[in-house]
Amino acid sequence: MREHNQMKKYLFGLLVFGCAMLSSCIKDDDDDVVLSSDCYIVDFSLESIKQMIRTKASDGSDSTYTVNIDGRYFPMTIDHRNQIIENRDSLPFNSIITNLKATVSYSGSMLSYRPVDAKEDSLWTAYKTSDSINFSKPLHFSVTALDGQTFRKYTVKLNVHQQEGDSLYWACSDSVVAGLEGMTGIKAVALDGKLLVLGQTENGVGLLVRDGLGVAGNWEQQNTSLPADADLTTLRVNNDRLYLTSESGSLYTSKDGQTWETLGAQQEGLTLAAVTNQFYYALMNGKLYRSADAVEWTEEELDEENTYLPQGRMLSVSYIQNNGNKRLFIAGASNDGDGAVGLAWSKMWRSDVVEGDAMWMHFNRSTGNDYYFPLLEGQSLFPYDGRLMTFGGKRIDKEGESMGCLYVSNDNGITWKQDLELHLPFELRGVEGPLAATVDANHYIWIIANQQVWRGRLNRLGFVHP
Repeated sequence: MREHNQMKKYLFGLLVFGCAMLSSCIKDDDDDVVLSSDCYIVDFSLESIKQMIRTKASDGSDSTYTVNIDGRYFPMTIDHRNQIIENRDSLPFNSIITNLKATVSYSGSMLSYRPVDAKEDSLWTAYKTSDSINFSKPLHFSVTALDGQTFRKYTVKLNVHQQEGDSLYWACSDSVVAGLEGMTGIKAVALDGKLLVLGQTENGVGLLVRDGLGVAGNWEQQNTSLPADADLTTLRVNNDRLYLTSESGSLYTSKDGQTWETLGAQQEGLTLAAVTNQFYYALMNGKLYRSADAVEWTEEELDEENTYLPQGRMLSVSYIQNNGNKRLFIAGASNDGDGAVGLAWSKMWRSDVVEGDAMWMHFNRSTGNDYYFPLLEGQSLFPYDGRLMTFGGKRIDKEGESMGCLYVSNDNGITWKQDLELHLPFELRGVEGPLAATVDANHYIWIIANQQVWRGRLNRLGFVHP
């Protein structure tokens, strides 16, 4: 009670002058005016938050840098009953919260704050929107009513991940891979305990094979039996086999990436879109088809016009959701010229639904929605940590920075947002040229760029899968 009374006196004193001025403006016939006793915080939000990121180079040295996080992604919950304000979704590990700006709206005449463990009334600070506040320890935010007597005190605390398990730690495994020089249009896959990189060379489609998926590995350069018109953008993996189509409409498969054989019959305009355990999916003449044997093709049933199907830069992924449902996701560009936009489709089936009967759903782009599927140079797409992930180089469909943005979808491809906890290696920001990525069975993400090979994993996935 003593602290309660002292704070009332202190805060009341700050209002004396203002109240005196107010009373001097009130006419004699308004002496019965009663000032409001309402006092509560209406909204509390954080502005930009800095996070310190750590990476390891091939020589073992560490480097650090900071990235900015939009505080709106971590809403503050106001519990008026218990007078507690906190973020239920913890901030990323290594978030810097010693000098944050907060936007606070309130009902009352004045808002002030001080550390919870502070006892001196002199430590109360009148809140201003320009304040850089130290949130490393819980704070009291006190709202004083217009009557100068009533106030309400909230405890404000920020929750931050205390373990690096929610961070992605990168290491440069191979600083220079000579065989990557001169390769264009590269694609990478993790297959049979090896890392494979396919790319166009002066002599056709070349292959680089890394003999392991550990920190260190040796590279071997090989030729392939693929034709010169092989379309590497159609490269797909299913059940430890590789698939792709050529520009002439032939479908090829391989167990090792070096020796390839044809499947089915050549079809004019055939462009492989996806492969599942049951079907091959392909675009032909602006329509989507499926086939069980790559000979007979059946047109797929869509919930929108064929004009909304991707026409280039096509990516796909087949995966099982956490609830056991199976899903196939396809995305790509409306065209490969200026003004290309991202188009996304998905089909889902359960144990009681035949895959062939599942209908494709188009994820329509609504007006004002900036979270549609992004188009990136050298783009990769794969499921990771229970969600979909895509990243690449410079964004094509709208202005954006060079490589450095990593996008995730928590709703199976409907919306895509830059991830606030997972970041690409700082050393690769702004890198130009060929880019490829893949994920291995131990949840390591492999990035091949600028003749370098980077390897990273969300740390807590390593706790479960050593």
